[in-house]
Amino acid sequence: MKSSENILGKYSYLEPYSSTCKHQGPLGTIYDIPCIKERRREVEVFIKYYYPETSKEEEEMIHSCARKAGEEAWPTISGAIASGMSLIPGAIVIANEILRRDFKECLNKSNVSTKIKEESTIGIYRRRLGQ
Repeated sequence: MKSSENILGKYSYLEPYSSTCKHQGPLGTIYDIPCIKERRREVEVFIKYYYPETSKEEEEMIHSCARKAGEEAWPTISGAIASGMSLIPGAIVIANEILRRDFKECLNKSNVSTKIKEESTIGIYRRRLGQ
């Protein structure tokens, strides 16, 4: 099986973590105390799809269907990003349903083989960038 991926978008958030902070005592002594700090995390949202070996024309149709389906699914995720981090996981589930439905509909309307229509799969994934 061949695979390909397309980036839909990115978002970032602040992640709290435990650390130590410098504190000056009443006599000027500096010592470390536990504290919470934040770091920015960046996340990339992308679609990945798998398909069997095929002709160049059919492969172009698969890429086209994946791109179109991703364009239909992305607004659900971008709306959740704008509204708050807690909504993103649910939005990805809904966007995945839109993506898979539209991808299959596009393939079914095209002239690709039945094997490609049955064996091609697609999904939305997240990957954290950097450390």
